[in-house]
Amino acid sequence: MKIDENDPRLTAYAFGELPHKEAEAVRLAIKSKPELRKYVNELVALNDLLASGFGSNDSLKLHPDQRAAIHQAGKVPVADNITSMRQSAWKRPLTVILSAAAVLTACFVILNNALIHDDNMDLVDVQTIEDIPASDLVARVSENPSEWTENEQSKPAEVTSSQPSSEGEAMTVARGMELQPREFRDEIQKRATDRVRHSDGDENLEKPNEWKMVSDDPSTRVPLVSGNASWKWVTQALRAGLRPIPQDVRVEELINHFSYDQPKDFIIGGIDAGAELLHSPWDEGKLIALVNLRNNSDEEPMVEVGLTFGHQINAYRLLGYNQTSAAKGVIAPTMIKMQSGYGQMVMYEVDPGMELEEGHKALLVHVNASGVEDADHRSFGVEYAKRDWRNASKDVRLALTMAAWAQCLKFNIPEDREVTLELLDSLKEDELDEETQKSLNVIRNSLKK
Repeated sequence: MKIDENDPRLTAYAFGELPHKEAEAVRLAIKSKPELRKYVNELVALNDLLASGFGSNDSLKLHPDQRAAIHQAGKVPVADNITSMRQSAWKRPLTVILSAAAVLTACFVILNNALIHDDNMDLVDVQTIEDIPASDLVARVSENPSEWTENEQSKPAEVTSSQPSSEGEAMTVARGMELQPREFRDEIQKRATDRVRHSDGDENLEKPNEWKMVSDDPSTRVPLVSGNASWKWVTQALRAGLRPIPQDVRVEELINHFSYDQPKDFIIGGIDAGAELLHSPWDEGKLIALVNLRNNSDEEPMVEVGLTFGHQINAYRLLGYNQTSAAKGVIAPTMIKMQSGYGQMVMYEVDPGMELEEGHKALLVHVNASGVEDADHRSFGVEYAKRDWRNASKDVRLALTMAAWAQCLKFNIPEDREVTLELLDSLKEDELDEETQKSLNVIRNSLKK
């Protein structure tokens, strides 16, 4: 798209008046043009400034009798309460649009000297959750590549109000993932509508998360958020009698379709934290390391988690796949505000090496919690033992079932199907709630086709 400073679409974009497709085209067109982004920032700031000024000052509002007089004189409807300048173009009288253009021209000098945001946040990218394109909100959440320094706590992000974003708190997708993971997961699933197969090669834009050698990278950050679209996409395809698109099968999202209470080793800042190490159901030569965190308190601490693998471990990788194009996903924040009731189960594949001995401390889990009264930093170790997955808790076997099913859906390999069925059978005697039973029935039925 060719666009310059005189293009009226810039003003419409800044005022939120363009249809989604046109707005997305403008956003991409100005992405590499700093002068146009600055111009749009100024328009957005001015619009917000005018909206807040006209919408918040009661002294500027007409009295009911004044409105009635104008109504009788002009024979046109009058709004009871002018609270926002953001209206669709078809609702605005021509005189208002022309007046706004004149005000914009007159106020550029003021804007150049006005301090709108202390942190110089790019106003083009700041949106409320209702304005974020569904294509952005349902993107895969990728592992954060920033280095984890053992026993060193990151600086907590500025803690803001925990009120739901639907009430108008402006934020980016990444900021919402950082501060409101539960609301964002719910909103993601709402927006995961009927999935359409793309023709631009999306199926080839992902690859397995890389193996990391412990000799090179003994420590890693644990991603504490994931999306919530995969279950809906997968079950939609199955109901239609189709095999799901491989890219829609996101292991981390399917694992976190359920809430888990186990494993649980200690409580820090109101957060139940735990880890477990056992032999893999689908690869006898590998181990599975599970890390689970859940906030069962009323507190909302800022939390970050790291892992350090012992020197006898050869390599490890975060279970799942990643986008080869950074523009297709969202990077998990290093630290999140863990809301009450929110939890995350994270799973790693581990190559144990040839010299791994029972009793060896194979894994250290580090948890930093801040922003609450009992904030602290704690670490705990997980020793290696020849533990079969069949002896694991119900929650662990449930998480393994989802991971095995994801592999089965992606690759359609008979061995994966058999492993998934064996995991399902191991849950038959466990007490499961009705929703979990329904989900497991969906999985079992999918394996019959």
